[in-house]
Amino acid sequence: MKILDISKGYNDGVLRQITLRNIYIGLPYLVWPLLFALNASLYISLLRYGVNVGLALTISIFSIVFTMIVTERWIPYRRDWQPTVKEWWVNLFYFMINGAVSNLGAILAAMIIVPFATGDSELSLLVAVPLAVVVSELVAYWWHRFGHENTFVWRFHAIHHLPKKINIANNNTVHFVDLFTSRLLSAIPALLLGLSAEAIAIAMFYSSFQSFFAHINARVKLGWLGYIVMGPEHHRYHHSIKMDEALNYSVSVAIWDQIFGTFLYRPNGEPEQIGIKDDENYPDSTQILRTMLKPFH
Repeated sequence: MKILDISKGYNDGVLRQITLRNIYIGLPYLVWPLLFALNASLYISLLRYGVNVGLALTISIFSIVFTMIVTERWIPYRRDWQPTVKEWWVNLFYFMINGAVSNLGAILAAMIIVPFATGDSELSLLVAVPLAVVVSELVAYWWHRFGHENTFVWRFHAIHHLPKKINIANNNTVHFVDLFTSRLLSAIPALLLGLSAEAIAIAMFYSSFQSFFAHINARVKLGWLGYIVMGPEHHRYHHSIKMDEALNYSVSVAIWDQIFGTFLYRPNGEPEQIGIKDDENYPDSTQILRTMLKPFH
C-alpha cells in the first residue's frame, strides 16, 4: 500500500512539472490576445458610455502602457533591456512630451476627423475596422520607409533608433515631428473611404496598441498570427544595425511588408546588435533637448 502511495506521489509530481512546463511554453502565445482583449474592452466600453473619442484614446494609451509594463516585469524577454532608473525618468519625459505633441497627432486625428466621417459606408464593423487599419497602415508604412530611405527625414527618424534596448518605455523615444506627421497622415485614408466614425475610432486604438506592443520587452510568440499582425519578434529586427535586417516597416499588420518585400519573421532569432551605425554623430538618447534639436542642424 505504501509503495502505491509513493508511486502516486511521484506521478503527481511529474504531472505538475509537465503542467508547469506546458504553461511556461504556452504563455508567450497568450500575451497578445490577452493584452489586446483587455485594452480593447476598456476602449470600446468608454466609447459605448459616451466618452469623447480623444479622451477614450488617451485613457486607453495609459492603460496599454501600464499593462505592458506589468507584462515586461512578469515575463521579460531580456533582463538587460529593462530600463534603468535614469532611463525611466527620461522616457517618462519623452512619453509626456509625445503624449502632448506627437501622440496628439492620433488624438487630434480622432477628434477632428472622426466627427467628419460621413458614415455613408454600409460595411459592418467586422469589415470596416480591418479595412480602416489596412489602408491607414499603407500610408504609415510608406512614411516609415521614407524615413529610412530619405536622408532628410532620416535625421528625424534616427532619434527613435538611438537606444540600445527595445522596451515599452522607449517606444516614445521619437522626434515629435516624425510621429506627429505619421499619425496625421495615416488617419486620412479612412476618412476618404467614408467609413463610420466608430470604425475609424477602433482602428485608431488598434494602431496605438500595436505601436506600443511592437516594442514590448516580454516573452511573446505570435506563431502563425505573426504572418498577419506585427509584434516584437518582427520589430526587434527593424532596429537591427544591419541594413539587410532593418526591415518590417509596419507595426500593425504584416500585409504591406509582405507585398513590398520587406517582411522578415524569425520567431526564434534576434539581431546581433540594435541601434544605428553612425551613433557617434548623434547625442545620447537620454539627452532630450539635444536629440530634439539635432535634426535641425
